Amino acid sequence: MAPAIETDDLTKDFPVGFWRPRPYRALDGLSLQVDAGEVFGFLGPNGSGKSTTLKLLMQLIYPTRGAARILGQPVGDVAVRRRIGFLAENPYYYDYLTAEELLVYFARVFGYRGADASARAARVLDDVGIGHAERLAETGVAAGGHVAVEPDHARVTPVARQARFERHEAGTSSSPARAREAAL
Repeated sequence: MAPAIETDDLTKDFPVGFWRPRPYRALDGLSLQVDAGEVFGFLGPNGSGKSTTLKLLMQLIYPTRGAARILGQPVGDVAVRRRIGFLAENPYYYDYLTAEELLVYFARVFGYRGADASARAARVLDDVGIGHAERLAETGVAAGGHVAVEPDHARVTPVARQARFERHEAGTSSSPARAREAAL
């Protein structure tokens, strides 16, 4: 069985400076292997390359040198991308899309088309109790509240790519993490 994650000499340099750009090495020759079924965590101080490694594995950025494989396939393989997910520490969503439009967009990113993408988005909104009025609100501040949309990628199954929502009313102290726990 192929390793779940495998990197070989993974390196990432970022250019810094305006007048005289120079490389800043954020990740230096990381080689590791995480076997299927193994529990693995990235631990280290700020600036040690944890987030950079995850972004390289998700192809949000590209390596300066080295290679990575997930489930035995190159990180860009479409079949692998359908089986994994990534939720950034500070996700940014398009403020002027409704929750439904945002979910349809993500469904299309994962290869669902037309009516199937729309039906999946509607089903997820129904599952988490987002009604018709909230579906019309933009994901930015709307009607005195805020609709936060976070993909739930806690489990690496196709079902886990569905999204969980929480409506933040003014003065509500609940968190998106708590909403995910309740939804699971």
